[in-house]
Parts: sequence; structure tokens; C-alpha cells
Amino acid sequence: MKVILLQDIDNLGDKHEIKEVANGYARNFLIPRGLAAKADGSAIKDMERRRFFDERREKKLEEKLVKAADKISNSKLEILVKVGPEGRLYGSVGRKEIAAVLSHKFDYPIIKQRVLLAESIKKVGEFPVQVKLKDDTIVTVTVIVASDAPPEPVAEKEQAAAPEAQPVAVEDAQPEVASQDDEPFADQAEEQEIV
Repeated sequence: MKVILLQDIDNLGDKHEIKEVANGYARNFLIPRGLAAKADGSAIKDMERRRFFDERREKKLEEKLVKAADKISNSKLEILVKVGPEGRLYGSVGRKEIAAVLSHKFDYPIIKQRVLLAESIKKVGEFPVQVKLKDDTIVTVTVIVASDAPPEPVAEKEQAAAPEAQPVAVEDAQPEVASQDDEPFADQAEEQEIV
């Protein structure tokens, strides 16, 4: 039976090709799953029309791919996450999160299977990650994993580092202030005795 392939099928052919297959294979597998249609006069005309529109769509996607590859290549993505002590993440940053940030930032659809990451990122830092935009187009991006908590101000760090230094300085200053203050009170005491 002659069928028109509606999708690329391994070991059979590419989309829009007309192939001769066994009747049972066509009726029981290809046609019910929407992988192929019976090749008759109207189906062939419909296939030619679809091929024309698919080629135009593929050309537009190819142009968009080239633009996206230029933008994405060697770019840096910052992903903010909750971080525990010693820079360890609560959870991890995986292919799904990286694909979502890339898709949002560059307005190009990227699925998680296209992010080539051996294992999830579990600590803060910079990591090179490869992204497969198409079968022959692979780009490298730098993923920067950082804490979502605001950095601690420098003044607070200094106070925490030297808590004993300030009370000592305050104690030294108090006797000087007290000795200066004692003199005016002494004058008032003398005035009261005279009266």
C-alpha cells in the first residue's frame, strides 16, 4: 500500500515522502497513529500544499534559529536560588530551569531535552552549559547560579566581626565625659551652700 508520511519515521522515510509499505503495517500502525495517510489523488494534492507551507515555516524557523544562535552564543544567564550554608543550594538547577530562562530571555522555544547537562547544578558559581538548538547547531552559555538573598551590608559584617571593640571604646569615653560633667555640678553645689 502507498502511504504519505506525515512525520519523519526512523528506518522508513522523511515527512511528505510517498512510501510503499505492507497493508497491515499501514492500516494497523501508521494510519491510526497519525504517522501516515493513504496515498490517493486528493491526499497527494493536499500533501503538496502542506509541503509548500511547511517549507516556508521551516525557512522562517531557520532564520529565527540563526538570530537566536548569535544572541545565545557565549551569553550569561543568572539564576537566583535559595542558598544554604557553604554555598549549597536548597534543591538544584536542572535542564528544565535553564531551558525556561533561555526561552524567556531570548524568545526562542527551547525544550529541556536540548540542554546538554550531565547532572544538576547543586552549588553557587558559574557553569558552562551547551544547548543544542538544532541537530547541527550547538551553542555554549554560562549559567551563573547566585543566592536570591540580598548581600549583607559591609557595616553589619564589621560589627559582627569585632563586637568587643565598641564597648571598650564607649567605656573609655564615659569617664572623660563624667569628669567634664562633674565640674558644673560642683559649682551648683557650692552655690547651694552659700545660700
